[in-house]
Amino acid sequence: MSKKGNTENFRKSRGRSRDDAMFPVPISKDELPADYFGVLAGIKERIQSER
Repeated sequence: MSKKGNTENFRKSRGRSRDDAMFPVPISKDELPADYFGVLAGIKERIQSER
């Protein structure tokens, strides 16, 4: 069953599309929520303080 034309299962990917392997591309910084980097910094800080 080919996934060509099936937008329901479409993902950004690197290279050609194959049914048996997927190499997803990470989303760009523009697509991240506005508070993403603040939350990430908070998580990193907590991990470092717990050590």
